[in-house]
Amino acid sequence: MKTTFIKIKIFLITTCLISTIWSCKAQTNIVNIIERCDSHPLNRDNGSLYLKDINNLYAPYLGTWKWTEGNREFTLTLLKQTKYHYNQGIDNYYEDRIVGYYTYKENGVELINTSNDNLIDSYNIKVDYRFNCRSKLSGLIKDIAKNKRYLSWFEIISPTQIRFKGKEEEDGRIQKEGMPPPPVVYVGNSFPLDMVLTKQ
Repeated sequence: MKTTFIKIKIFLITTCLISTIWSCKAQTNIVNIIERCDSHPLNRDNGSLYLKDINNLYAPYLGTWKWTEGNREFTLTLLKQTKYHYNQGIDNYYEDRIVGYYTYKENGVELINTSNDNLIDSYNIKVDYRFNCRSKLSGLIKDIAKNKRYLSWFEIISPTQIRFKGKEEEDGRIQKEGMPPPPVVYVGNSFPLDMVLTKQ
């Protein structure tokens, strides 16, 4: 009888221990978004890593921003995506990120409008930002009229103004892996790569 009791006790302890280990393994490993470069691999085996905007650092950038000069007008809308699942190649993780869309007009004529973008599709998205290793909001913006990608970043000037700066990516043509080369890149850029935008 005593042997049976000990076996049952060992079985229960083992079951509890295994359950605890499994529940810990299934939990999300939450990392502050600004610590993304502190040795946190993005290719976790089960997508348990979550780069979270714990301190709500994205908040000052969200909303609609506008730049005008003479007959030109650039309007940018930035939105926060919470716990977006990035699963491409060997990378499998979740993150809070900023996405959005923009319009560009000259003489009142709309030349670019990306407001119909599918903001869930990582490849086709035209506006995609996150905090980099130096705690600056940086990312990519695509100039669909010129078929180019620009590395860009933001600097907060005041609660109602941000500075947008960009530079053309080396061989910054928009091309999907496995697809034929994109058309020839057009000279120049559609919109300025240094603008001060005002919150609307």
